[in-house]
Amino acid sequence: MAGQASCISCQAGTVTLQAGATSSTQCVAICSSGFFRTPTGSCQACAVGTYQSDIEQSLCLLCPAGTSTNQVASTSQTQCVAVCTSGYFLNNSYICDACPRGTYQPSSGQTSCLSCPTETVTLQTGSTSFAQCVVTCKPGFFRSSNGSCQACPVGTYQPGTEQSSCISCPSGTTAIQIASTSSTLCIVACSAGFFRTTNGSCQACPVGTYQENSEQSSCVPCPTGTSTNHNASTSQTQCAVNNCSAGTYQGFPGSPCTPCASGTYQPQPRQSACIQCPAGTYQPNITSTECLKCSPGSYQNINGSSSCISCNSGEYQPYFGQTSCIQCSAGTYQSNTGTSTLCNLCDPGFYQNETGSFSCVLCEVGTYQPSAGKYSCIACPKGRYQGRKGSTMCELCEAGNYQPDDGRATCIACPSGTYQGQNGSTSCVMCDPGFYQNNTGGSSCNPCEEGYYNSIIGDKSCRRCEIGTYQNSTGQSFCFPCPNKYTTQNDGERSVQACFQGYCPEYRYIIQAHNISVIIPSTKINQAGYSWNRCKKDPSKALVSAFCQNISRTEVIWTQEKEECTPEPDTQDVQTSPISEQLHNISKIAVNDTDRVNILQQTNALIKSVDVLTPVDYGYLADILDNTNLVDTVSKEVLNATLDVIDTLLILNSSSNQNSQTSPGAPNRILKLVEDITSKTEGGTSDNPVKAIKPNIAVTVWEQVGAKLIGINVWSGNAAGIQDNSVQQLHDLKGEGLDDAIYFHPDILNATKNKIVMTAIWDDALFKAGSERYKVVSKIMAAKLIQNGVSITHLDNNYITSVFLITEDDSRIICGYWDYTLNQNGGGWASDGCNYTKYNKRHVCTCNHLTNFAVLVDLDAKTISAEHARALEIITFVGLILSIIGLSLTILTFMCFRHLRRGRGQQTLFCLCIPMVSYSIVFLAGIQRTEFYVPCIVVSVLLHYFILASFMWMLVEGILQYLRFVKVLGTYIPNFLIKTSLPAWGIPLVPVIAMLAYNYNLYYGGSGFEINGSASAAEGLPDTLRRFQDANTAAVKTLLRPMCLEECVDPAAIKTLLRPMCLKECVDPAAVKTLLRPLCLEQCVYPAAVALWITKIANSVLLAKITEDGRTNRKQMKVYKIT
Repeated sequence: MAGQASCISCQAGTVTLQAGATSSTQCVAICSSGFFRTPTGSCQACAVGTYQSDIEQSLCLLCPAGTSTNQVASTSQTQCVAVCTSGYFLNNSYICDACPRGTYQPSSGQTSCLSCPTETVTLQTGSTSFAQCVVTCKPGFFRSSNGSCQACPVGTYQPGTEQSSCISCPSGTTAIQIASTSSTLCIVACSAGFFRTTNGSCQACPVGTYQENSEQSSCVPCPTGTSTNHNASTSQTQCAVNNCSAGTYQGFPGSPCTPCASGTYQPQPRQSACIQCPAGTYQPNITSTECLKCSPGSYQNINGSSSCISCNSGEYQPYFGQTSCIQCSAGTYQSNTGTSTLCNLCDPGFYQNETGSFSCVLCEVGTYQPSAGKYSCIACPKGRYQGRKGSTMCELCEAGNYQPDDGRATCIACPSGTYQGQNGSTSCVMCDPGFYQNNTGGSSCNPCEEGYYNSIIGDKSCRRCEIGTYQNSTGQSFCFPCPNKYTTQNDGERSVQACFQGYCPEYRYIIQAHNISVIIPSTKINQAGYSWNRCKKDPSKALVSAFCQNISRTEVIWTQEKEECTPEPDTQDVQTSPISEQLHNISKIAVNDTDRVNILQQTNALIKSVDVLTPVDYGYLADILDNTNLVDTVSKEVLNATLDVIDTLLILNSSSNQNSQTSPGAPNRILKLVEDITSKTEGGTSDNPVKAIKPNIAVTVWEQVGAKLIGINVWSGNAAGIQDNSVQQLHDLKGEGLDDAIYFHPDILNATKNKIVMTAIWDDALFKAGSERYKVVSKIMAAKLIQNGVSITHLDNNYITSVFLITEDDSRIICGYWDYTLNQNGGGWASDGCNYTKYNKRHVCTCNHLTNFAVLVDLDAKTISAEHARALEIITFVGLILSIIGLSLTILTFMCFRHLRRGRGQQTLFCLCIPMVSYSIVFLAGIQRTEFYVPCIVVSVLLHYFILASFMWMLVEGILQYLRFVKVLGTYIPNFLIKTSLPAWGIPLVPVIAMLAYNYNLYYGGSGFEINGSASAAEGLPDTLRRFQDANTAAVKTLLRPMCLEECVDPAAIKTLLRPMCLKECVDPAAVKTLLRPLCLEQCVYPAAVALWITKIANSVLLAKITEDGRTNRKQMKVYKIT
């Protein structure tokens, strides 16, 4: 600004470039040391070789001569250093260093050198040009004084690179090639008398040559007319005159000529040795100049032989001069030696699968070979056999036999019940219904004779027509029923003429002394009829009985009237009810097809009108039902009306607590008539069966071919009776949640036509037997099977299964059936032919006959008291613990004392103790865990295996005793323990693994019956348990009887056991010694004896408890069967 007394200073670090500046914008940054101000006013760094120590200068100062800075913007002269020439570089200490070998630098003033290319190097330091980089000397080479790479000469080596010299091989060795890279290439040097071959090996100078120096490539020949007499000659002085002719040789100089021996030859004169005949040739003579070739049929595989070897049998050689013979190929043979011709082909019926054979092998039985020269035989195809060796063809199985497999020596006879009418068959055919075959190997089935029938496919015999039926033709699957109310005297009748009047009519008998009339109901001929009135003092007896007898086909009479007891003074005449007369009148009506339903409905209305029925009323009801049954076929309407009557009777008896059996015979007869009526009902199909369901009784009827339906299940729910939707069909054995069911095994339903009647009865009011022994605790399930028109009552080896919900549990529970013939035809419960088990909160019954089934409590059965059961349990566990202790001590003793492990007897006893103590421990620890699925299976599997293993070791013990006491001499078996351990421990695995693979649920007591499971409701469990129970009765008893206290000690067995030692026959020291030897070891009592005695005592106590009660729960049954 004008008129100012002073100027304004620029900000620190800035300055104006000229005087007279008028603005702060003219203030610029100060050029610091190492920089200078250019004419344009900018700051610029001092170049390399210059420096500036002051600020705001217009130029930089030059470094002294011969020096330079190594960077721009230098600020001091001290930064000027010497300048490196080419071949040098400035190091970190600012000193010039020469470029090392392998690098170069063509420029001056540099801080580093340039590297030579790969596999090149400079020969000296301070190199200034790329041209000085030469190829690197590799291993096996060295750098010569003139700078070139030279290969290491023979006898030296060099493993490094860029070396100035090579390393000499150790003394006595040499490298046979130049440029060797390792000392391993130094090998032994060829000494005098040897020369180095082209392949590098040392070879002796041959006869006639010599070599005085080492490591030479050739030998020097002897002068003409002379020769050396051996190889590796080292001097010319060893060359001597040799005038020996061909076929001879001179062993050493000056020695006489020697003839070449047999097996050698020499074709040249003046030789010092003969040559061995090569393999394939021979020379039997001496002084030979050549060898002879082996003739065909012979060979020679070694040098210098004087003869050839004849080919062995199984070989041949067709050529001269061979070193071996040719083996006969598979399918051929040569029985002679020295053969030059080809081998012979095996004849048909023979084979040879190996080479070099001198004979052929006969084809085994079950095989044949129709061609020659074969190396194997052909298995006879299915339907054929060959029982002779060396056959060229197979025979057809004759009629009556079959063979389903290949390569068999015999055919299998068709089992009984089957036949095969053609030759060469692979299977047999089951006999059709009406035919049978009771022998094996049948070519046809026999027709059932007249009076016989067979409704089952593949049966072994025919059945006699049952009483009341006949058959007048052969080969029939059913019998004709006699006309209504007619029957036959015997079974197996062959004509309708054998049918006769089968029932006596109702008989009113007057007891004259007391003027009392009693009624004997209509009764089947040849049976006793009993009055409805009972003896007052003994109600189990009828007051009067009579015998129904036929005197001709159409005439019957009552005979043998008998007053079973004397009536008491207060005995009244036949008691009646308000409806007795009406029922009597209805029973006399001749029923026709149109009024059957009406009569039954009237009868039902009458019995509903009273509270109590008299014995006479039951008799009339039986007559009425009998009249409505006088037809061949019953309609569904008649069935429903009949069941209405039965349902009312059940309600009436149940509500009034009336004992229907005060009228013996009539209720039983009513039940029988219901069975007959349901059997005559027109059946539906398996897809649409006929059903008649009442609150207290339900019937299902259907016809089918095969096993489409097998039974019914009645679902209980919470209802007080049977509901319309509670009856379900069982199509297979895989139903879930069965309540009350009855079903056939599918194998039973193999007839061409089956009619099945299934009945479920809610109340047992009509099943009150005269005896009070049994109490019904379930529904009553009934089944009827009609195959090809014939009613089946007995199932032979098959079973029908009933399943019941548990409503009452009791140790006295059994399975029972209603027997119509008991109690003077009054009926009663029986249990023969039925088996019982309990599974998954169900009672399961299996029976081999058909009728009404129920679960009963046997009130007269003897049971074990709780105190006794507890005592037996304690004895069992104490015995097991003692057994475990004794066996464990035996095992411990064996392990602790080495000398006890040497004998076969001790080793076998030790191995026997292991499974015995194992199953005892498993039983003791796991038997209370069987209510759980997995632990139960584990316990069962372990018990199964260890018990079988103990049996196997007992067998080994028995074999050892045989070797000791019977065979005695020559009984040593090497590796005895190993050879016995493999089968003893391995064979028990076979049944265990087989059961686990087939169905591991069998270890749980059976498969297929689970409340919420997916398994079969009958396929596994009932059939398995039924067979298991059958086996249990006889097989288990037989197996365990010698050890059971319950059976007591058999005196005969004791006498037999002790006879060799008894005083009566004098004491036999040998017998005593033999008996006690297994228990003695070095005159001491062996602990195993004590252990085994304790084990037997414990087992006896345990088995006594096991066999105490045959009807146990499922858990006990499982354990007892296993043990």
